[in-house]
Amino acid sequence: MMTLPMRANVRSLLLGSLVSAFFIVLLIYQVDVGKSWETLARIDYRLMFTPMLITFGLLILRPWRWQQMFPKSQRPTLWSSVRVFGIAIIVNNLFPARAGDVLRCFLITREHKLTGASLALATVGLEKIFDGMTLLLVVLSTLAFVSSPDWLARIGLFSSLVFGGAIAALMLLHFRPLWLIQVIRPLFRTCRLVALGERVITALDSFGEGLTVISSPFRLMALILLTLVIWLGEAIVISGLGSTLNIALSFPAAIVVSAVLGLGLALPAGPGFIGTFEYFALAGLSLTGIKAESALALAVVLHSWTFLANSIFGMAGIAAGGLSGAVSYPLFLRPGGKLQLEKQRHAN
Repeated sequence: MMTLPMRANVRSLLLGSLVSAFFIVLLIYQVDVGKSWETLARIDYRLMFTPMLITFGLLILRPWRWQQMFPKSQRPTLWSSVRVFGIAIIVNNLFPARAGDVLRCFLITREHKLTGASLALATVGLEKIFDGMTLLLVVLSTLAFVSSPDWLARIGLFSSLVFGGAIAALMLLHFRPLWLIQVIRPLFRTCRLVALGERVITALDSFGEGLTVISSPFRLMALILLTLVIWLGEAIVISGLGSTLNIALSFPAAIVVSAVLGLGLALPAGPGFIGTFEYFALAGLSLTGIKAESALALAVVLHSWTFLANSIFGMAGIAAGGLSGAVSYPLFLRPGGKLQLEKQRHAN
């Protein structure tokens, strides 16, 4: 009989695969794939050097920003952050629903005994909120100054609710934790889940430690600026890859494309974001007036390069950290896998 953890992972894989299949079907109906292939055949590989260089630079900046979100007393080394981040993104390439983001919380916990999994999870949550709010501001600016389609307005509204709610919850957890605990504890007692409630409260307490960045205006501003640099870099990569296909894409237009793509990839997706990536890249490029066939060709180039760069970076992280990091995710998938990872961490 299949255990609950395995069932959950099978359901996650099936759901992600269905999402990917859905977006692939939409693309087939919207675009002349043959013409897109003709555009792809004209790619100029000589122009890929600059986007490639920037991509690997961003793959260093992202784990550095993640490292800076930890409290100073429990901050992992930059080397560990880069290595764990690399392993996580290659797992994201192979498994659905951004599973690598969960894995890196346990990997960094195993390497740094002072760093709790809940604390690491808080920093990942902050990272997603910084990214999401930055991209949301770009989309809202587009809605304010450009005549945009209804689907973009719906994405903006949905993202505003999600990230606005997340920020409100984090603020409450950071500034009014006792009040939040007083609300949560009776709820679990009413459901006769006292032990589970205490574990949740303990996790929230540790989670709150990861929100110390909110109390430091200087660190908060530095992280905001670093987030802007990261996404401006992503826009440069998109614009540069467009030039390899002789597609004229201005820098402001590339910023909009990166914002739409980034928000779209926040949805549940299959392994490697296949289909989902191409659909939202095409949706963003359509706002700039680029024809659908050329837009799909650029989406395929962008996705292929992103997948390859993440895989190279991830393999380097595995090589640097040894095979133990590479096999942690299969362990995590097994029944009781989380507990086994915790035992490994304490044994070390």
